[in-house]
Amino acid sequence: MTATTTRVDRTLMGVRCTVTVSGDSSSVIAHHCLDSVARLEQLWSRFIPTSDISQLNNAKGQPVWVAKQTTLLVSYLIAAHTETYGCFNPALLPMQLAEGDTRSLIDDHFTSVSAGSQPFGDLSNVEIHSDGRVQLHNGITLDAGGLAKGLAADVVAAEALASGAQGVCINIGGDMAISTGSEEAWRVDIASPFDPEVVVDSVNISQGGVATSAINARYRNGSQLPNHIFTLSGASTSPTAGATVLASHAAWAEAWTKYAIIKEPDEALATIAKKGLAALIVLRDGSIRSTDSWKELAQ
Repeated sequence: MTATTTRVDRTLMGVRCTVTVSGDSSSVIAHHCLDSVARLEQLWSRFIPTSDISQLNNAKGQPVWVAKQTTLLVSYLIAAHTETYGCFNPALLPMQLAEGDTRSLIDDHFTSVSAGSQPFGDLSNVEIHSDGRVQLHNGITLDAGGLAKGLAADVVAAEALASGAQGVCINIGGDMAISTGSEEAWRVDIASPFDPEVVVDSVNISQGGVATSAINARYRNGSQLPNHIFTLSGASTSPTAGATVLASHAAWAEAWTKYAIIKEPDEALATIAKKGLAALIVLRDGSIRSTDSWKELAQ
């Protein structure tokens, strides 16, 4: 039997989720992938009152039983915060809400947090108990943001391969987990942070994660929303408008896009290169810069 390729999509996690699967059972696996992303959204979205993240944010410091997938997510949030020297910071939700980032991009759902919640510079106030409970101390709250999309892509891609897919690409709003199952590479186009219809470069990926972030990439009802990438000092003011990072997994790629945007361009590219990753950044003046490793993949 000749292997087939199936591509399906659905609006999930506030963005378009596109699943491409190759293999003999590609259609069944592809639809299961979309269902898996939907289940993770129900656990991780800060806009769903019954989600694990919402329950944690409103628990007033009490420990909360969460799904094992949420424990995995929280451990990734902590690790990504540490690895990126604090540039990826999922604990700035009160600041985001104060700036008006309260509503879902696709519906009228709002975020709610307990009174007294406040932003923190580190995640030492997050405790993962050995019995599967998670506890947020001293008013800290969490917004998994783009890392949830990257991790969901990683998790679901692994599930697809375990189910017999020969190749898979899970693309959740630009956070992509890719495995071609061969030396053949996927061609990934990188959109401009100023115009999503303009491609600024392309790279060839056969295995790994890709993530793109931009300061003005969010829209509601056709209107562009303000910069949503924050530091403890407020919205990012670096010269970088957008960044794409290639890593072993989409979750790590997503975390490092925040470092790439927040830090000065020279420092960002040098550090990312030292970490063995590849990155392309687009500055606010429209100029484009990248690591040498990126240039190799773009050939």
